[in-house]
Formats: sequence, structure tokens, C-alpha cells
Amino acid sequence: PTNLAPLPARFKPPAAFKEHKFYFHLTADLSDGLRRVANTASVPLKSVIIAGHMLVLSLLTGRRDVTAGITFNGRLESADGERVRGLFLNTMPFPLHLSGGTWLDLIRAVYEQETEMIPHRRFPVGMAQKERRDTLFTNGFSYHHFHSISNLLESADFEIVDTIDASTTNY
Repeated sequence: PTNLAPLPARFKPPAAFKEHKFYFHLTADLSDGLRRVANTASVPLKSVIIAGHMLVLSLLTGRRDVTAGITFNGRLESADGERVRGLFLNTMPFPLHLSGGTWLDLIRAVYEQETEMIPHRRFPVGMAQKERRDTLFTNGFSYHHFHSISNLLESADFEIVDTIDASTTNY
């Protein structure tokens, strides 16, 4: 796994110190620019954003081989699959070798890795963790575009009152 900042052995974090989360809401200009890059590379926007995450991991750790837990959509791909309620999300270890090259090279490498993982995206990460008996990843990345509820979110009759994030886990 890619550990971001190994702590000195003498440092004992408090029990409540489990994780750090960073949420980024992209400005319209930045979002438009990233979409143009995705169009140029002929990949989904998610691949562009994951490429940025993986590059930051590489820069922070000084390693070319990095791993992140990437959230995949496992929604059923059948008639009316979008009508079934639920998140259908699974976080999978996403190893990547950053071999140098251009941004487009990195973005396309990320897309190729995503494509290779699609057949396995529903495999329970808890089972993979149990079989490996080792930590699969120590950092995670989630990109969510809930297109199946976009009409609901845009409705004047709908309001998000509050959210709760209870994602602390090691499976």
C-alpha cells in the first residue's frame, strides 16, 4: 500500500485519530477544463481526476508505484437497473505504475487500469482483504456522479437537509 506520511515510532496518535478527509468541489471553470482534457484523451472525467490523485500520491511519497482505494460503481447493467435504489459502490485497490510521459499518457494509463478492473468491480473488498491478510490500501478516492438521480436533485421539490459520512473502515 501507499502510506502517505509514516509517523515516527514514538508518536502514538489518540484513539480518535483515524483518518483525514478532503472534499473538493470543483469550480465551473475547472470542471469545464477537466472535461476538455477528458474529451481530448477520449476517457471519462473520472479517469482524469484519478490520474491527478495518483500523481499527487507519487509526488508525496517519491514512489512511481502507488496504490489507492478507488470506488467503483457496481450497479446492475440490466433493463431498469438504474431504477433499483442503492449505491452499489465498492472500493477496490487500484495499483498504478507512473512511468513518466505526458499527462495524456498518465490519464490513458489510468483509464486502461480502470477498464481491466471492471470485471472484478463487484468482488467484495472485505474478502480480498481477508485473503491477502495485509492492508490493501491506506488512502482512498471516490468520484461520484449520481446521474440516475440527477433529475431528482434538480427538482425544486427536493432538498438535501443533511449528510452523514460514516466511512471509517478497514474492511
